Amino acid sequence: MKAKKWKKKWIRESERIVREIWERDYLPHVVVKKKVAKPSTDNFMDFNISDYAHLTAPPSITDPLTKYLAKPTLDNVTDPLEYWDSQRSSKVYDPQFIQMAKDYCSAPASSVDAERAFSLAGRIVTPLRSSLGDKHIRMTVLLNSWFTMPGLISEEEFEQHWWKDGKEKGRGRGRKRRRRRGRGRGRPQ
Repeated sequence: MKAKKWKKKWIRESERIVREIWERDYLPHVVVKKKVAKPSTDNFMDFNISDYAHLTAPPSITDPLTKYLAKPTLDNVTDPLEYWDSQRSSKVYDPQFIQMAKDYCSAPASSVDAERAFSLAGRIVTPLRSSLGDKHIRMTVLLNSWFTMPGLISEEEFEQHWWKDGKEKGRGRGRKRRRRRGRGRGRPQ
């Protein structure tokens, strides 16, 4: 953004939006265990300097987004999706951060693809499927987009990260509702 001479205000706003999306949708929610304080004693020999190192040590950059933004721009990357796939195998970045990068790098770049995506979403949400949640609609449209690009997502990756979640969360609920609604109205069960 700096190389393209964006205004500082634009850069700050872009980083704020990206950070908000990262923290809301992708950041793993980790429970931090607080260190239990040891009982205090008056003996100076019991003092351990390492217990207080965190007070003077500079903070380490562990947040993948902060780490990424601190790095210089790579001019030699011609295929961003291939780059992020290579980062997955090198384990430089957190898997959730790589997933976010792939989600945004695979977004359509022209209005034609966006119109096609809206058209697909319109065919997914029909009167018979109007109870689908926004998360499932987004996931279906995104996966359809990915599957039309050969090599973008492997069958194994799909089954491991997407299919398993969908089967566990929604299994059987729709069938029960349809049966309940269909009784007494002449509909086949």
